[in-house]
Amino acid sequence: MKILKYLFLLSIGFASCQKEESFELPEEKGGFSMKIDGTLWNAENAQADYRQSILSIIGTTNDGKSIVFMIKDPKVGTFYSNPELSIDPSVAFNDPTAYSDASFLITHEEGDAAVPVLEITEIDFEKGFFSATFAFDLQLVTINGGNGNAGVSITEGKITKLYFGSDNTIPDVEEGATGASNWSFDGVNRSGDAEFEVVTYQAYKAISITMVDDQRAQQITIGIALNNAQQPQSSSVIAVSGPDNQVYTGFTGVSDFSFDENAKKLKFKFSADVTDAGNAITKRITGEVNIGY
Repeated sequence: MKILKYLFLLSIGFASCQKEESFELPEEKGGFSMKIDGTLWNAENAQADYRQSILSIIGTTNDGKSIVFMIKDPKVGTFYSNPELSIDPSVAFNDPTAYSDASFLITHEEGDAAVPVLEITEIDFEKGFFSATFAFDLQLVTINGGNGNAGVSITEGKITKLYFGSDNTIPDVEEGATGASNWSFDGVNRSGDAEFEVVTYQAYKAISITMVDDQRAQQITIGIALNNAQQPQSSSVIAVSGPDNQVYTGFTGVSDFSFDENAKKLKFKFSADVTDAGNAITKRITGEVNIGY
């Protein structure tokens, strides 16, 4: 679970890295886009993971829309969803802004032909990236398994050099140190311990900070992607959980940032508007972290 969290943080960092030419990127910058019923959709966050012969791919936007692929034994070529196979490639598209209890899936009727799901145009297991194209029609399936009347057409899908974690490309995680933090969330002041880890994955480096209040009622995780000067990229991701059993996420500004990796010291201030999973509730959070200074 930690590895997936780190890959998520680094995928956020990769997205922000594209805005900063000073950061040393691989040969090309990644991309993840498609048309939904003719309307262009660009994934704001994208990640992939390759483990136990399965390539998992997800692209999301901040309004909650997401598309997920699961491909077994990935290689260059086209992968089909076949009703006669017990294990086949799968895809799901979710749009919680319209349907909170349903997903769009490829559905099969008896006698249907296999449906192309994804064409992998290149894959490099040594460097850990792939590119692909896709297009298909999906049918709404409710949470209880029933079919709805709605459908969605996905066309011109394109994934360009998306990097993935794998059994052979596990991020390097260096433990940092523990210190103090305090923050105000929705007008309630809290304080507690903070700890950080430095995560390095291929060309990318990020800091993962976890804060837990003294009553252990609330936890905050912040991911800060760094450039070559050991300074934050243009945006950092934040997740806030509890005490109302909700998870709020967003992008946070970081100021007064100071980081010494060798001495395991870190301090900064942060502020953000975070929203719940349905984007129905927005709350304000501000705070500061001081570890070792």
